[in-house]
Amino acid sequence: MRRRGSLPKARIPLPPAVSVQCIDTASAPVWVERIFDDSRLIPLVLVSLFPHSGRPLIDPAHLPETLADQATVVFLADPAASRAMSERMPDHLDTYSGAVRIFVSNACRNDPHYRHPTLLVDPAQPQDAMEKIVRRIHGTGPA
Repeated sequence: MRRRGSLPKARIPLPPAVSVQCIDTASAPVWVERIFDDSRLIPLVLVSLFPHSGRPLIDPAHLPETLADQATVVFLADPAASRAMSERMPDHLDTYSGAVRIFVSNACRNDPHYRHPTLLVDPAQPQDAMEKIVRRIHGTGPA
């Protein structure tokens, strides 16, 4: 019940949640173009597959909860999708073996590899990698 003369609480709109998108063989060329699209304004977080299991070492579905609208999160669907991406990416920017690469905006095919940080995931401590990703995206991690 509202007291007389008081206003209802204003609802503050929440930023849109980041969706996690899956890269399959057919969409790999589109995602490579998206990585190097100079109109992309936010980082793109690419989660690769661990070769022994054929699955990511981190759960990409947990990243949107903490990244809000500050990044696009994508993961490779299967080994065929991973190969399709690798065939189209410059060798020095490829992402594999369960690693995660953060492609910053204004990415170019000839960028040095260190411009787009790669985070190795320890299968025993995937949460550490998740925290590093969030710190990098929020600008509080090492450059």
